[in-house]
Amino acid sequence: MLSACLAAILLSPSAHAANAAWLGTSNGTWSTATNWSGSSIPGVGNTATFNGTGSGNTAIDVGTISLANITFDTSSAAAYTLGATPGNGSITFGNGSTTAVTMNSTVTANEIINANLTLGNGTANTTTFTNNSTTGLLTLGGNITGGTGGTAAAKTVIFTGAGNTTVGGVIDKGGATSLALAKSGAGTLTLSGANTYTGTTTLSAGTLAYGANNATGSGNVTISGGGTLAMGSYNGTAGAVSVSTGNITGTGTLTSTSGFTVAGNATISASLAGSVGLAKTGAGGTLTLTGNNTYTGATTVAATSTVGIMNVNGASGALSGTSSLTINAFATFNLGDATNGLANRINPNASLTLGSDLGYGYLTVYRGSATSNNQTFTSLNVGAAGFGKLDAQGTTGGNATLTFSGANPYVRGIGGMVNMNNTAYVPVSFTSAPSGAGNVANGILLGAVMNGKDFILVGTGNVTAVSYGNDTWSPGTYTNITTNGTYADATTAGLRINAPSKTVNLTGTNTIESGGIIAGSSATGTGSTISGGTIKTGVAGGDLWVYLYNSTTPLTIGSAIGDNGGSSLTVASIYQGHQPRHQLPLRLRRQHEHRHVQAGGLDRLLLVQRQ
Repeated sequence: MLSACLAAILLSPSAHAANAAWLGTSNGTWSTATNWSGSSIPGVGNTATFNGTGSGNTAIDVGTISLANITFDTSSAAAYTLGATPGNGSITFGNGSTTAVTMNSTVTANEIINANLTLGNGTANTTTFTNNSTTGLLTLGGNITGGTGGTAAAKTVIFTGAGNTTVGGVIDKGGATSLALAKSGAGTLTLSGANTYTGTTTLSAGTLAYGANNATGSGNVTISGGGTLAMGSYNGTAGAVSVSTGNITGTGTLTSTSGFTVAGNATISASLAGSVGLAKTGAGGTLTLTGNNTYTGATTVAATSTVGIMNVNGASGALSGTSSLTINAFATFNLGDATNGLANRINPNASLTLGSDLGYGYLTVYRGSATSNNQTFTSLNVGAAGFGKLDAQGTTGGNATLTFSGANPYVRGIGGMVNMNNTAYVPVSFTSAPSGAGNVANGILLGAVMNGKDFILVGTGNVTAVSYGNDTWSPGTYTNITTNGTYADATTAGLRINAPSKTVNLTGTNTIESGGIIAGSSATGTGSTISGGTIKTGVAGGDLWVYLYNSTTPLTIGSAIGDNGGSSLTVASIYQGHQPRHQLPLRLRRQHEHRHVQAGGLDRLLLVQRQ
């Protein structure tokens, strides 16, 4: 009896514990001392190294053990399997910041650890699994969980390296308060379990691939560094999904409970879903969506400085559930492409808002193929002091229409302007006639121009330009300036200068009933001038708004801006290309030279220059 007890003690994992390399001299059992170099069985705090042939004993029964690290090393390392099948055996790693498994770059064989893995006790720690072999696959077939005992806290498990790793079991927090997962390095991490961890999944490099539904648990997902979340045909649910630079690929659906945010360059082919919205933010960058996205919240595209771009294209790219689309603050939204046609890529019950607070928003509709990219919105909203543009692209393919179908389909904030590049192959149309103070006056859409050179009539169907009277000022008539002229105490519905280098001399008080002034496509040469007298808008509480077609031809306004009962005069940004510019060919003389001029009782003046 005594000899049996002594033998058990000598053969226990705690006896003669030390760092050791597997020799496999006797059999495939971890607890056999003669299988290890120095006859020392690795245990708590030790490293077990696999760097040779293992004498052919490469299928190892690990039992229940605790240790610090498992290392696979050298090109001589055989293909090992630790634990006969997934879940066979148990390995508990240490607390603190530890590297549990290391597979070095020299290893060429595939290595498998099927035992269940426990990440210390329940206390805070960070456990890393590293595979730097670009030819050998590391497979962790068992479950990975936080342990129990100690003061429960948050844990993080890290997968890194240039090589590929597959986790076949379920990842769960166990006795910890939460478990987060981080993926770094160029390799691919495949998660094949229906994971139940609730911490954040952080992908900073390489690929994190779904091998099952809900592979990334239910916490937040953050993607950066060009990392790719490869969903394949699987589905998942996450909290907040944030992409700075990276991709989400596959045909599966990623449902968010807290919203989607993209700050830099990203391509997403998977479907984004949930009762949430999507925001394209940041300093520039391009987001391209090619899947049918069904999330039901708002879509917002905005940039902080350089141009931010969002594309929805491809054979099935769509925002079929979104409640609204807002494009502002140096942002462009491209709808469709030249080779694929798909009607109503965006939910036709959504509204469209362009520009806000001195920021521009551009919507470009592509003609598409023989099947056109027709699109309907409920309304076109132009943000206060913002600039919007509706544009069309493509020289061949099917004609497309851009339709606004709501009861009041045009809503404009004070100082807002929009250029509708209306063409025969992508016409802009209204199902109902726009109405309402601040939106329409004197039969036109306030703040709106067609093709950069015409006022737009209020009406239904495709938008059309007003008719002009050449060099004639009279109430209700839109004046087209083609020659130099002098006018006294005159009234016009709107003023367009449409000839090179013209001078308009005013005396007395002159009223522009709609408040609109356009320097049209023919206003070229050395520039034109409006001088003398006073000009004011005829819209009570409205704004004078000025649009320049040519970006290099100056228009100088030397007349006084008159008071018609408003509270202030604001000279807003002039737009050229994609950026607001303040030293541009439109010049205000005398008291109006400053960008922002406040004067009691004056109205607002908006100055906009064509792209």
